[in-house]
Amino acid sequence: MADQPLIDYIKKATEAGQTAGQIKNALYKNGWTEIDVNDAFTMVNPLPPSTTNQPKFEDQVKVADQLQPQYQPQTIKNNIDSSINTFSYPKSHILIVSLIVLVVLMVSGGAFAFVMFYNNSTKVVAPISQNVVPPSAMQPVTPPATPPAVQPWCHTFNTNLGYANSGSDEVVDLHTALQKENIPYSPDGDKDYTKATGDAVLAFQIKYKLAQSGFVGTKTRVKLNELYGCPTTPTSNQTQNSQTLPAK
Repeated sequence: MADQPLIDYIKKATEAGQTAGQIKNALYKNGWTEIDVNDAFTMVNPLPPSTTNQPKFEDQVKVADQLQPQYQPQTIKNNIDSSINTFSYPKSHILIVSLIVLVVLMVSGGAFAFVMFYNNSTKVVAPISQNVVPPSAMQPVTPPATPPAVQPWCHTFNTNLGYANSGSDEVVDLHTALQKENIPYSPDGDKDYTKATGDAVLAFQIKYKLAQSGFVGTKTRVKLNELYGCPTTPTSNQTQNSQTLPAK
């Protein structure tokens, strides 16, 4: 049976507004046992409060500590290592897989490059083959005809020339010879023989160190024929005379 002082204390504390839990904790701290406290509460209140059957606070703390997972640093490290080892593969397997992937990439890349090269070469060769003309369809090329040889200008001067010959064709040939010597005779025309043509003849005579008269005389004609005279074809009589006589 509970002590009367304990019962009186519980009544006074309850009247003071303390809860059953607060009263019990105070009694436990003062050395009262759980059995004595529960008996006293039974005597005070036939219907014990809901906290009567609840476990002690210390017991609740112990249970909570037991329920919490005990994860220590070493345990966590061991769990991580075991997880890594579970999903790790041997290095030789990794190397083989890497080589297989590399070979597949190289083969696929080479095949793609070959296809691109084949397509491009086909596009280039096709137009070329279309433009190639078979030998049977080729027309023979006729070489261009050789142009006839340009005969150099020539004229044989047989007459002396001076002012009196102005207007003749011989003066035209004289002017042509002076042009080839780069000796001007302007402002005379093609058939004019005036002082301008006389000065041109004088320049020709000075160039070739002839007698300086301004007229075309014998020596001047010889020089003109030496430069621009036409070759003569020997006559039949001259050819017969040039033949070698038979020896006796």
